[in-house]
Amino acid sequence: MTKPTRFQPYDREQLLLLPQDMREWLPEGDLAYFIPDVVETLDLGAIYGDYDGSRGGQPPCHPDELSADNGYFSEDNVTNVEKEEIEPYIATGRQKHGEKTLPACGRIRKDATVRERMARKLRTLRGRGAYKKRKQTVEPVFGQIKGARGFRQFLLRGLRNVSAEWDLICLTHNLLKLHRSGWKVQTA
Repeated sequence: MTKPTRFQPYDREQLLLLPQDMREWLPEGDLAYFIPDVVETLDLGAIYGDYDGSRGGQPPCHPDELSADNGYFSEDNVTNVEKEEIEPYIATGRQKHGEKTLPACGRIRKDATVRERMARKLRTLRGRGAYKKRKQTVEPVFGQIKGARGFRQFLLRGLRNVSAEWDLICLTHNLLKLHRSGWKVQTA
């Protein structure tokens, strides 16, 4: 079963916060023309493949597992994720940095609550490994955007405006990654 994603393909003509055509408000030769010009030369097949599931990568269309910090733990969240046939690994409380937890041993009680089951699952070898993965997936991206780029709050208000602002932040983040990697445009 294919799950829908929030990914929107790039469309130079889509209306965002700005006029439809940059030429209406930017002088000729402005540095901002660099972004759409570069995007038009990119082979975005690899990026689209990540989203439509045609190749592995970040993020898959329908994940097998989900890990989240303790702020996302609730019985409803665990139940809903499991209904989607996704294995949840959601922290049930805060743990001090470097604090050791005892590994799980023996069988879990049959009358254990959802919280107790999740806490135990996170103490198993598999649970610790799965929960650790969140440090190598999307969280570093948020850290880079917040720390290195200094993006700590949205300047605009309203869901549509915030979505457009976030799209622009993500676009520039990915373009910077390409630039810093030394990636060059493939010419035919």
